[in-house]
Amino acid sequence: MTAGSQARFEQGFALHQRGRLAEAEALYEQVLREQPTHADAAHLRGLIALQSGQIDKGVTRLREVVARHPAHAAALQNLGLGLCQLGQFVEAIASFDRALVLRPEHPGLHADRGNALAAMARHGQAASSFARAIALVPDHAACLRNRGNSLLFQGQVSGALVSLRRAQAASPDDADIHSNIVFALDFSLDAGFEEQQAARRRWFEVFRRGLPTTLAGHANDRDPTDR
Repeated sequence: MTAGSQARFEQGFALHQRGRLAEAEALYEQVLREQPTHADAAHLRGLIALQSGQIDKGVTRLREVVARHPAHAAALQNLGLGLCQLGQFVEAIASFDRALVLRPEHPGLHADRGNALAAMARHGQAASSFARAIALVPDHAACLRNRGNSLLFQGQVSGALVSLRRAQAASPDDADIHSNIVFALDFSLDAGFEEQQAARRRWFEVFRRGLPTTLAGHANDRDPTDR
């Protein structure tokens, strides 16, 4: 790569990080005109399409990247995420699996694979993927919550509550986790009425803290003649 191309790539990457996607994309495309095999410029150009809501275009671009650069783990991961947005979960899981061969200790890949499996109602496999992510990042609140939900779908209420309470400890202000605990307790044969009600009160307190403190006024004056 020439010094000029490298400088343009780095400028594009800096713009990309600041959310200036159109400018970053233009620089990536310039780099690719100068060096068509530049894997990172091609990958990030595909990622920008996903981030811009152009999911089909992003998936097409990322397919081209991984066909030319099959060991590009980040492109495989983002291809999987794009395929999930298209509802193509089987192919997405295959893409995550290819990435995991390259980066087996990447917690985000295990989490993404778990989410795709859960979307297909393959909850046993999803719980296993989330467990692998948790083994790498023990306080990963989202994976703890999602593993709890996958266990609950399998009727493993006690295990679900253990995972959900760990998620709650990791992220105590997440109202969704509190809500999941309330739901799980409703299926627990060991939970008493007071424990269930206490969980509901905790959920409400967290939920209430997330509400706006004031309501926006109506922009138009009420016309007294308008009945």
